[in-house]
Amino acid sequence: KVGETFHIPTVTDIHEALGDQNGLVAVLARAGRAIDATADPVLVSEMQDPDFRRHWSDVAEKFRSHRQLAKAERVLTLMVEALQQSDPNAKLSNALRRLVRIHTETGRWEQAADTLKRVVTGHDNQPDDLVLLASIQLHLGHRVDAAKSVALASTVYQSREDDRTKTPVDSAGFRDAAFVLSLVGAALDAQRRGRWGDVAGLTEGLVHFQTERAESNPGEYKHENDLAHGNLWLALAKLQTGQPGEAVAPL
Repeated sequence: KVGETFHIPTVTDIHEALGDQNGLVAVLARAGRAIDATADPVLVSEMQDPDFRRHWSDVAEKFRSHRQLAKAERVLTLMVEALQQSDPNAKLSNALRRLVRIHTETGRWEQAADTLKRVVTGHDNQPDDLVLLASIQLHLGHRVDAAKSVALASTVYQSREDDRTKTPVDSAGFRDAAFVLSLVGAALDAQRRGRWGDVAGLTEGLVHFQTERAESNPGEYKHENDLAHGNLWLALAKLQTGQPGEAVAPL
């Protein structure tokens, strides 16, 4: 099993460098057949060896980067299982983050949120993870949970500053910036993939947030300008999803 796939990452790199698309497709197909022919327990057993696990991690990334997401997801899921079997206290966050990326790329937002919760409740609690979770929760309409996630991100951010260089942090400003950057980033990624339904959902959350900020700061040009751009983006998303009537209000 491993023998049939061990050189896949290196060989794909060579084909990519040469611009050999046919060779690249053939190599990935061969790797896919080898993985499909291997039972989950066998793969999990192999992945308990750190060297083989690094190999499978590279293989999963090749599958993901070439849009073979189901195979990448299977490998990463089995990696998590192997890590848990080999060490109950193993750090799972890196593999779980990669699964979250696949879940969001395939529009499975609930699953992405559930997987990301496993990251933020583990030993590697990072502000970026909490902000991403907040943007997903906002996209799902879970506004209270999203606000809690960003508030926790602000707390974690401040607690991890070096005491010698610690400076006062505007928690409200941090939360605002985190929300906007996360939502805009997710919406841009969805737009690049042509997932206009997701763009609409994310920009609705963005406009809701921008509306609250503009109303709490009347007369401030920046907030009103941000809200205008958010509404324009939302209208575009509604048009792209075949809902011209719903584009009227934001316009």
